[in-house]
Amino acid sequence: MTFTPVESLIGGLLIGASCAAYLQFQGRITGISGIVSTVIKGYLPQQLSNHQFDSMNKEDWKQKLNYVIGLILAGAVCYYLDLGGVSVTNFLAVKFSFVSALMFIIGGMLVGFGTQLGSGCTSGHMICGIARLSKRSFVATLTFCGVAMILVNFFGTAQFMSSLTKT
Repeated sequence: MTFTPVESLIGGLLIGASCAAYLQFQGRITGISGIVSTVIKGYLPQQLSNHQFDSMNKEDWKQKLNYVIGLILAGAVCYYLDLGGVSVTNFLAVKFSFVSALMFIIGGMLVGFGTQLGSGCTSGHMICGIARLSKRSFVATLTFCGVAMILVNFFGTAQFMSSLTKT
C-alpha cells in the first residue's frame, strides 16, 4: 500500500468541508449511517418499519435519498476519472471468495450494530461530533478506534485483507 499524504489531506479537507456545508445549509449533522438508515426505512412497508412518514418526513426522506445518490454518483465519477487512486484500484482487485464475502457481510453487520448501539458512526461522531467538542463523540470515537485497533492486531485483519488483493 502506498503512502499518499497529499491525497489524504485533500480528501480529509473535502470531507470536512462537505460536513460543514451540510450543517450550514441543512442545519443537521452529517451522520451517514443515520441518513442511509432513513432512506432504507423509507422503502420498507409500514409493518416492518417503526417510522410513520407524514409530508415533512417524506421531504426529509427525499433529501436524504438525494444525498445517498450523490455519494454513489461521486464515487462513480471518481472511478471513471480515475481519481480514486490506490483505494479504488485495490478494492476492485479483491479476489472475492466465500471467506472474503463472509468477512464483508459480518463486518457490515457489526458496523450496523455498532452504529445503532453508539447512536452514530464515524462521520457523525468523529468528524462532526469532535468538531462540536461533544463529550459523547469523544468517548464514542475513542471506543470505536480503540476497538478497531485491538481487533486488527488480534485478528490480523489488515494483513488478511491485504492478502485478498492482487499485487
